[in-house]
Amino acid sequence: MLAGIDSFLEVKEQVDKNFVGDVDYSEIDGLLADYYVSLLGDKYSDYYTEDELKSYLNKLSGSFVGIGISCTNKDGKIHVEKVIENSPAMDAGIVAGENIVIVDGVSVTNENYDEITSAIAGEAGTKVSLGVENENGEVRNISVERREIITQTVHSEMLDGKIGYVRITQFSKATDEKFIEAVDFLIENGAKGFLFDVRDNSGGELNCVMKNPEDVDCRFGFCFPDVYEI
Repeated sequence: MLAGIDSFLEVKEQVDKNFVGDVDYSEIDGLLADYYVSLLGDKYSDYYTEDELKSYLNKLSGSFVGIGISCTNKDGKIHVEKVIENSPAMDAGIVAGENIVIVDGVSVTNENYDEITSAIAGEAGTKVSLGVENENGEVRNISVERREIITQTVHSEMLDGKIGYVRITQFSKATDEKFIEAVDFLIENGAKGFLFDVRDNSGGELNCVMKNPEDVDCRFGFCFPDVYEI
């Protein structure tokens, strides 16, 4: 490890001495940190920039300000993976599978992707101009007003045979309350069994997962016994 750091410092020393241009060390620091964490080989470890961390924590809070999409970088384009129901994006006609290629007149590239995606968030009540590319490569220009998005992390319905179905897509601060509400509603409507679906759950707050398990268990007619340390 130390040998790797020494090599980097040696390269930096040579660049500082001999390179005639300007070096953006803030960008280099971010790239190095991201690469370092990726080398851990741990799917639960990620590096976030300050803006990315702020965005992530906002989503865990159960709400955030934006247009209401989940997106990934696809060949330097903002690829829409999911559109949140009743969001500004849905109201504007954006659908999953499309790409956002222009934001406020600036074309999206691999180089400015993080900066551009952060700019889409903005403040509630303000508007952002988007160039949206459909699957045929046609681009339409739309204006979308940002607003607070309430993240729906619990989805429920009654299946055949009075089986209560509850899906949890993420563990945010409000998930435990919404989960209890969904279970209670299904029980009140005669649920005889339950199917809990956490497939493709994106994770979230550990405190939400661990909080008050007895509230859940007692709804199904049993409670955890006392736990002793021996």
